[in-house]
Amino acid sequence: MKLDLGRATMKIVDRYGLEVRSGPFAGMTYPQDTLGRASALGAKLLGTYEQELAPTIEKLIRERFQTILNIGSGEGYYAVGFALRSPESLIRAYESDGWQRRLCARVASVNGVAGRVVIEGACRPERLDDDALGRVLILCDCEGCELDLLQPDRHPLLQTATLLVELHDSVEPTTTSRILRRFARTHDAEIVSAEQRDPERYEELAGIPEGEAHMVLWERAAGSWGLLRPRVDLRHEGNPKVHPRGASPA
Repeated sequence: MKLDLGRATMKIVDRYGLEVRSGPFAGMTYPQDTLGRASALGAKLLGTYEQELAPTIEKLIRERFQTILNIGSGEGYYAVGFALRSPESLIRAYESDGWQRRLCARVASVNGVAGRVVIEGACRPERLDDDALGRVLILCDCEGCELDLLQPDRHPLLQTATLLVELHDSVEPTTTSRILRRFARTHDAEIVSAEQRDPERYEELAGIPEGEAHMVLWERAAGSWGLLRPRVDLRHEGNPKVHPRGASPA
C-alpha cells in the first residue's frame, strides 16, 4: 500500500479534531481551510512538532518579550502559538508565500489574536534596524536564508536580541559554524539537536499503520537549532550595552 501523508493526517483529524493536543501551544486551534496546506499538520496537532524545543520555548515564554519576530512563519504555528502564550508580546510574522500568509491570518483570527499578529512578506534586512521594538525575540526558520539575513555587524538589533534559529547545514554545510562565529562576541550559544521519533510512545497513534505513524511524526532526517542569548546590560532598557565575552560592565 502506498503511504499517503494526507490520509495519515486525516486519521489524526478524524480522531481528535483540529486542536493542538499537547506541547507549549496546547489548545491552539486550526481552521478547516488549513487542511492540505499547513506543513506537518499531524505533528503540530499532536504537539510533537519540533518537540525538542518545547523546554526552550517554555523558558522563552516566561521571559515576556515585548516583540517577537517570526521569520519564516508559515501558517502561523509559532506566531499564533506565542501570541496565545505571551499576551504582552506583539508578534511580527514574516512569510514570503502568499498562501501561507493568508492561512496565518486565518489561524490568528480563529484563535482570537489577530490584533497582535502583524503579518508581512519576506523579512528584509532593514527590518532588523528597528531600535524601537523593546526586548526582542527572533524565531528564524527561513530555509537557509539565515546566513544572508543574520549579520549582527550590519544590524545592531541582532546584537541585543535573543534568537532561536533553525540551522540548515543541509543547505550550506558551514551554516552552524558561521552563525556561531558571527554571534560569538555578543551572545552565549546553545545547540539543540533533532531527535528521532518513536510512534509507540504516542497513544494517539495506536491503531494507525506503522508507516503512516512514522510519516506523521517525521519532520526532517536531521537538524539543529541555535539558541543565542545576548550578553547585555538591560538595566538601562532604553540603551542596552553589549559586553564582549570576558568584559565587565562599565
